[in-house]
Amino acid sequence: MRTVILEKLAEAILDSASNDPDFARVEDAWQGLEWRLSRRPSDGVERRFGYYLYKQLGIKGLRIPTIVALYTFNDDTVTVHALALYKA
Repeated sequence: MRTVILEKLAEAILDSASNDPDFARVEDAWQGLEWRLSRRPSDGVERRFGYYLYKQLGIKGLRIPTIVALYTFNDDTVTVHALALYKA
C-alpha cells in the first residue's frame, strides 16, 4: 500500500469543495479514491511523462461527486497533482 500525497493545488480544490453544499459527501468520495489509488494506481489511464488519470464516478442521489485525479506514482507514494470535481 502506498502513501497518497496531495500537492497544494489538489488540496486547495478538495478543501474548497468540502465547504460547498453541492459537494456534501466529497470527503467520503475522496476517502474511497484515496483507498483505490493507494492500492492499485496503475488502474488509471496512463498519459504522457508518467502521469495517470483516474475518474471515479459519483452518485447523484447521494450527492457524491465525480472526481477526476491527475497523479504520478512510484513504489512508495502516489502524488495527486490536480483534482476536478463534478456534480454526479
